[in-house]
Order: sequence, then C-alpha cells, then structure tokens
Amino acid sequence: MKKYIAVALAIMSLALSLNAQEVGRVHTIYGEAFGQGFVYGSLHYEQKMKDSYNGYQTAGANLVYMPKIAEFGNGTYYGFGLNWNWIYGKENHHFTTGIGSSIMLSDGADIYSMGMDWYVTPNIGYRYQPRNGGLFLSARINAMIGLAQGNVQSSTLRMNNFETLDIARIFPWPGLALGWSF
Repeated sequence: MKKYIAVALAIMSLALSLNAQEVGRVHTIYGEAFGQGFVYGSLHYEQKMKDSYNGYQTAGANLVYMPKIAEFGNGTYYGFGLNWNWIYGKENHHFTTGIGSSIMLSDGADIYSMGMDWYVTPNIGYRYQPRNGGLFLSARINAMIGLAQGNVQSSTLRMNNFETLDIARIFPWPGLALGWSF
C-alpha cells in the first residue's frame, strides 16, 4: 500500500509542476475537515495554474486517512484525489467552484483484498486567500457522487464485484479548510 501511495504522490507532483514557468506560482498546503476526506478530512496541496482577467485556476492533489469508526463503512480508509478549481475575485475574498475525483481504499474481507470506492466531487464555496500568499481559509459544499465500488485483490490487482452505482449515491457534504499559501 505504501508503494502505491508513493507512486501516486510522485505522479501528482510531476503533473502539477509541468507548467511551472508560465504563471507566477502560488502554492497552498491545507487541511480540510470533511470535504473530499469524508469524516476525518484530508491533507491538500494546490498550485495556481492559470491567471485570467477575473481570477485564476488551480490544480491540486490530496491524501485521506480515516480510521475505523463505529457504524461507518467497512474499516480503515485510505484515499487520494485530484481536483481543479476556478477562483473568481480580484483581492483576498473569492468565489470558488471546482471538480475533484477521489479514490478510497478500505480494509477488505482478508489481508489479500481491499474495498474500493470512486467518487466525483463538484464543489462551490468561498475562499479567503491573499494573491501573494499567507493565511488560507475555505468553506464549501461538495456533491459527493459515488461512481463505482468493488473489491481489489492485492495479489493480482484484479477487480472483483466492481459495479457502477445508481443516482442514489449522491449526497451533499460540507468542507472547511485552513492552511497557508506561499
């Protein structure tokens, strides 16, 4: 599992740094309660990718760890996600909208398998972020849309019982974030 997370982080950091010389970069690291990390939250890295006349766009990656909680899910969850955000506003206060995708892995029935859930997370909200860095605050509403779930056999990386989900797996979910931009 640790190897998969290390490879995912390496790919995400390479993808985020491809455009590094084009735009004056603002990097943001933040923790988010709820949001893409469900109950416990997630740790995010975000980078400004493109300026426009009324705002800018960011690309980001996140990691999720959620220990087993009574009455929720199948066990301990690990996850990672990618997101793209459109930020509108000229000063420190911004309207934001975006789209993300998260893959959550959970403890399986035995040591050779794990559960997998795939979510898409469109969002809308408010963000406080000075253009040149500093304190970062965000409050938003995510629509957690479950696209698929199944089991993965770790010995063969084969997916079993993988199924797409119906529309009933859409639910609203808040997100509150605190971090630092530099």
